[in-house]
Amino acid sequence: MIPGRRILHAAGVVAALATSAGPAVAATEGTSGGASTAGAIVSGVLTQADGVRLPGMRVQAEALGAAPATCLPAAGCFATYTDPAGRYSLTGLAPATYELSVLDGARTVDVRAVTVTAGTGTVAAPLQLGPPAVPAGTVALHARRDLAWLRAERERDGVPARVVLNPRWSQECAAHDRYEAAAGVLTPSENPASPDASVGGAWAGLNSDLAEGRWTRGGTPWEEAPIHLLALLAPSLAVTGIDDSGRLQCAVTFPGMVRRWSGPDAVSTVPTRGQTGVTPSELPRESPFTPVRFVGLPASRPTGRELFVYLNRAGTIGQAPVRITRASLRARHHRVAVRWVDSATPTIGPYLAGGIIVPLRPLARRTWYRASVAVRDGARTITHRWRFRTL
Repeated sequence: MIPGRRILHAAGVVAALATSAGPAVAATEGTSGGASTAGAIVSGVLTQADGVRLPGMRVQAEALGAAPATCLPAAGCFATYTDPAGRYSLTGLAPATYELSVLDGARTVDVRAVTVTAGTGTVAAPLQLGPPAVPAGTVALHARRDLAWLRAERERDGVPARVVLNPRWSQECAAHDRYEAAAGVLTPSENPASPDASVGGAWAGLNSDLAEGRWTRGGTPWEEAPIHLLALLAPSLAVTGIDDSGRLQCAVTFPGMVRRWSGPDAVSTVPTRGQTGVTPSELPRESPFTPVRFVGLPASRPTGRELFVYLNRAGTIGQAPVRITRASLRARHHRVAVRWVDSATPTIGPYLAGGIIVPLRPLARRTWYRASVAVRDGARTITHRWRFRTL
């Protein structure tokens, strides 16, 4: 977790927007898939003691005695994320003895040492973690069903739909929901002195969308919580953990943004190009604030459905920060007034997985809209245009 960041609550009851230091930023980390290909390959599968495979986990190999400030191959440090089947592969390792470690929630766990000798090709190094740090008997509920509904919503929205479950994260989400139920609160943080607190549950609380509400076939519990839905629909989200107690909800977001963008730099949006059936209005319910607070509107005023804007950078993991330079929305010959929030917006910016365009008034029903947004991408600007139709 990024130090000093607090979690946002949503909606009528809530959501917590996860903030994670790793894949939330666009970075390659000098990993397998980076430029370095000479040297040995160290690879394997990461599992728990029960044999369950763990996707989306950060695996690092650090040469003994290196202790670099930043994990880079030139400093004897290599890192990657496990794939949907829990496999990892680190390439370009020079002869040395390396300590293999896994970022397990908020903790770095040293798993084993491996030695690479001159002339080594590939070293097999399976990795295993002990049980998660949660109360005994903690079981995640309805994770696979809710994941199927999330995938369906992402597909409707034109977002990469293949998201997989990390069962360890689901169990940690369940521990946090259990803590909230016992305490009778909805909160991202846990009091370590509480008998229901746990290391795993506390990590999930600080790295997940939280809510008091229901999943349905038609949507998540965060449909009226745009800051949180922005993270859950991020194109780079490839792994999550889910617990659905029927009342309390938890879904891991930022730590699971480990999808690497393979195409050229591009802007994508929700709704996507040509999408129909878009809800014309909304009254966001998030706390401590909603996007409308930062565009000069009262929280009690309905707006048009907020439009999500993402920047995907070639070869990077996670969502790049979005800086919107201009945006417009039209229906026929009528211009709709819009404002926006993005990574440069004070207070809210660090929590955003993209930008949010806010139509200042509800949109008309059964109407086609033409939208345009310009996003800064380094020294250049990418302009993206699209159409969508309201319900």
